[in-house]
Order: sequence, then C-alpha cells, then structure tokens
Amino acid sequence: MWTKADPPSVAVAFGGTVINNKNDWAANLRWFMPKWLLAGHPDEYSELVQYFAPAFVEEFKTKLQVQDGEWAFLKNAAIYSTGHSLGGGLAQQFAYALPLDAPVRVTQVFAFDPSPVTGFYSVPVEIRDGNKKTLFIDRVYERGEVLAILRSFTSLFVAPSASEPAIRGVRYALFYPAAPISGHSIKQLACKLNEAAK
Repeated sequence: MWTKADPPSVAVAFGGTVINNKNDWAANLRWFMPKWLLAGHPDEYSELVQYFAPAFVEEFKTKLQVQDGEWAFLKNAAIYSTGHSLGGGLAQQFAYALPLDAPVRVTQVFAFDPSPVTGFYSVPVEIRDGNKKTLFIDRVYERGEVLAILRSFTSLFVAPSASEPAIRGVRYALFYPAAPISGHSIKQLACKLNEAAK
C-alpha cells in the first residue's frame, strides 16, 4: 500500500503465518525441506525473490514517472519493510532482494517476533551484498515468545551482524508470566507496546 507521510515514506508489510495455510508452513519449514522438493514447489521466500521484489520495483518506477500530484513524494521517500513472524522473515528477505537497478533501497526493517528464516542465502550474493550495505534491521520481540528460542539457537551458528546489515535485537518483557504462545501474538504485542508507550 502506498501512503503519504512526513517525512515521506513507504511501508511494505508482510503478514504472518495463517494457521491452516500449507504454503505458509512450507515456508516456515524451508530449512528442513529437501532442496529438490523446494525446486518443484516454490514457497513465499522464493516467490518474493522471483516475482514480488521485481514487481514492486517496476510499480515504483512507474509511480516515479508522475512528475506532480499524489506520487511526487516518492522521489524522496524512505522505504521500510515490516512483518510479524513469517512476515518478519519475509520483510528481511525483501530488503535483501530488491534488484540492483532499483531506484530505491529498503533503509530499515522492523521485524516483530520474526522467524529465524530470513531467506538471506536464497538471494543471489551480488544482489544481497548490494542491498545490505546501508540496511538496518530491528528484530522486535517479547522475551520468552515461542520463536525467541529458535532465534537464540540460530544466533549461536550465525551471529547477527553489527553492520552491513546492522541487526539489532529489541527485546521486551511485557508479559508476566512469560507466555510463549500469547507472547507471540502480534495483536497482544501491539497492545502491550501501545500501553508501555503511554
């Protein structure tokens, strides 16, 4: 969705796992799927690289052609990507996957309770290297939520980088007692963050 803001910005948002959607679960479990199986059945991560990112860039270029009016703000717009759970993983991959000839780059990712699957290695090296140079990623999560354990485990093998991209974990303790399942709910997390902000 294209929106106007001050300063001008565009937010690209990705939804989380729909519990009864087999494609979402295939994407969540892509690390455990044999490569030959993924090749015949692309998941959301591979479709994002192959179709969505190039389509986004083409639409962005089309909107940039409008010299005046409602799309003029895009010339100076910052691009953000965001998502929850599976959507948080997809938001990170989107930032890595924009074609190098794109007139814009994602500057910041806000990933809420994100999947540890980011699709980083599914993007060709030259493309992800070009996109990660000035990229900032905030992984915002509730302490003890169900995916926090997986992210901690994977960070033992691949530590979050300090630059190119700069990845920061933003941990909250808003649920008492710790709640692995309800603490993963974006609705409840958003409500708790809103209450804490007040």
